[in-house]
Amino acid sequence: MDGHQADFAAYVRQHLAHCADLHVSADLIREGYFGPPPYHPQLAARVGDFTLVMKADWTITDWMPGEKRYKLIGVHGGGSWEEMRVPLIATRL
Repeated sequence: MDGHQADFAAYVRQHLAHCADLHVSADLIREGYFGPPPYHPQLAARVGDFTLVMKADWTITDWMPGEKRYKLIGVHGGGSWEEMRVPLIATRL
């Protein structure tokens, strides 16, 4: 930890609270947000200290200068109804 967690949390609450909820990643791991155990040994390190959970219909994008803009149809981790609804086909052999 680099000691800037409080600065990061304050920034998110001030500038991103309208579009994202800030969570302590360890809490989400404990609550099963990343799936059930057993967890990969490096899960906590990979998700970092905090996780931003976007509110419905919000996405953070980062466009490089000169990069062609495009419309995202689906976003990894999206919480909208359209993205949470996943068709399931089950068969029995």
